[in-house]
This record gives sequence, C-alpha cells and structure tokens, in this order.
Amino acid sequence: AQIMKQKQPGAAKAIDEVMASLRTKFKARSAELLDQIAPLWAEAFTVAEMADIVAFYKSPIGAKLLEVQPGMMQKSMQVGMAWGQRIGAEIDAEARSELKKRGIDL
Repeated sequence: AQIMKQKQPGAAKAIDEVMASLRTKFKARSAELLDQIAPLWAEAFTVAEMADIVAFYKSPIGAKLLEVQPGMMQKSMQVGMAWGQRIGAEIDAEARSELKKRGIDL
C-alpha cells in the first residue's frame, strides 16, 4: 500500500479502502495455510508433545523466548553477515597469497 501511495498520492484514501477490503478477504483464507501446515507438525510431534510445547510457551521462560526471539534472530543475522564478510575477505586474501606463490597474480 505504501508503494502504491507513493506512486499515486492523490489516491491514498481509495488505496486504503481497497487494502482494508482485501485484508478482510484474505484473512478469512488463513485457515488454508493452517490446513497445509498442521500435517507437518503432526508428522513431527505427538499430541502429548504438542501439549508440552504449548505448556512451554505459556510458561514464563517460553513467553520470554517469544518476546525476545525476533530481535535475537535479527541481531544473529547481522552478526552472521558481518562474520561471513570477514571470513570471505580472509579467504580471498589467503587464496590470492597462495596463488601468487604459484606464480598466479590476481
């Protein structure tokens, strides 16, 4: 919606109305996704295990995990990307050095 409004600022009201209508329409279809995902969980966990998972997430530490997990995932991705860039640069430097020893100057 934001991109549409940037392209057509004068149509912001109509865009909001259409998007609200579509949100309602497609939210009603969310059960389709659940119907496709539920068998995956049923293959991996018994009913008793699922009850244990629910109990965990209702516990104080489970609730805390739900609260902090999105931020932790984002920070972890940033750390991983920075690490990958450092390692990539080190691999590049070492490869060039080794190749130079063999008479290949990149």
